Amino acid sequence: MREVVSAMAQMETTIRTEDIIGEPVIVRRLIRRATIESLTSNGSVAAAVMVAAALAAIVVANTDAYYPIHDLLETPIWCGIGSIGVSITIEGFINDFLMAIFFLLVGVELKYELTVGVLTEPRQAAAPMLAACGGVACPALIFFLVNTMGGGHPEGWAIPVATDIAFALGIMSLMGDKVAPAAKVFFSTLAIADDVIGILIIALFYGQTPSLPWIVLSLAMVIVLAAIKRAKVYRTRWYLLAGLLLWACMFRSGIHATLA
Repeated sequence: MREVVSAMAQMETTIRTEDIIGEPVIVRRLIRRATIESLTSNGSVAAAVMVAAALAAIVVANTDAYYPIHDLLETPIWCGIGSIGVSITIEGFINDFLMAIFFLLVGVELKYELTVGVLTEPRQAAAPMLAACGGVACPALIFFLVNTMGGGHPEGWAIPVATDIAFALGIMSLMGDKVAPAAKVFFSTLAIADDVIGILIIALFYGQTPSLPWIVLSLAMVIVLAAIKRAKVYRTRWYLLAGLLLWACMFRSGIHATLA
């Protein structure tokens, strides 16, 4: 909290020395924005919010509050023009759209480590990938064997394969400097690879019948994004537009939209 107050005071001093003393509204707005940025960029705050949300979810799931919350999450949302668009529930919006953004942010950090960070060496990058493969195969095999011998349902072998990357990274954020940066990168890479494999398993073995036209459109949007990058276009709006279209095509294709 002291750091936030100090940053606010320093910004206010800087702003006042830039000849806008007569604009108190602008000064307050910039200070407010600095405060918001300092809070949203704090990994510990984000992790604490996530843990609080998880505890609230446990309470809701075990009380009468479950039913109204469930009905709310099942409320459909429509986004489109005329008859062309996407219909999705609030729960689906969280699981498919917001999680896609989460994977994008984590993927950007991972790409940084692969290009100029600690995973530039192929051996360093291969280690968490192999660990992720083991983290997928071993739980699935144990689940399959236990349910086969115990008369259960072995067809649910894909249930234990995925790592909850949000909780994993959140817990590591709460631990702060006690976790080495290299360990965080290793675990992030492992968790992402594990989740991507899990999503592919769901898409191939448990998803609905894929729609070939929408898959083709998804590939076309990937090509468009690559072309925009190759043309060295740096305006965010074009990437946002192509990315949203890619997500919509992937969502309609029958494959998990998070892959977008």
